Amino acid sequence: MSAFSLGPINVKSKFGERFDAEIELTAKQSEKKSVAETVAAPYVVYVSSHLDVPTTRRVVNELRRKGLSAYSSPIPIDDKRKIYRVYVGRYNSWDLAREVTKQVRKLSLGKYAILASAPYVLESGNFTDEQKAREQIKLLRKKMLSPFLFITADKNFSQPRFRVLLGAFRQPESASKLSEQLSTLDIPFTIDQP
Repeated sequence: MSAFSLGPINVKSKFGERFDAEIELTAKQSEKKSVAETVAAPYVVYVSSHLDVPTTRRVVNELRRKGLSAYSSPIPIDDKRKIYRVYVGRYNSWDLAREVTKQVRKLSLGKYAILASAPYVLESGNFTDEQKAREQIKLLRKKMLSPFLFITADKNFSQPRFRVLLGAFRQPESASKLSEQLSTLDIPFTIDQP
């Protein structure tokens, strides 16, 4: 027996926005692995959605002040409107992400937080030097984007990599609007699974 997800369920937010969330179930494990099981850090904590950038920034900054790795991602509703989702972190296990979700729910800003599988990101830098990664983050924030630092390394942590990531997407094609925005701003990126 093991815990797994049957896949996304479609949930409707208070803004009328639809998104996918996953619920953990216990059953016999199959041999076929989902995308979430083959990606190093496929899970995120989905905290909230907002209709405007100032509110989104306020929420992200408040979560950061509390020591959380918060970031936002614009999601198009239609050709003219978008909402801004607020996320916390990237986690390699369902259990760890679930524990972080429980902690985020204790905060007034995160009382509706849920665990989500979002294995795709846009990577705008992969550095061996943390300072260079932080400079890239500053540059992206000046362009009104919400990047976050994701640190990976080998087993001994002898060669850390400082990755600058944007967004959290269930499917690679979901990143198309943000990809277009980065291209317009001449910001190099790749679609990746951290």
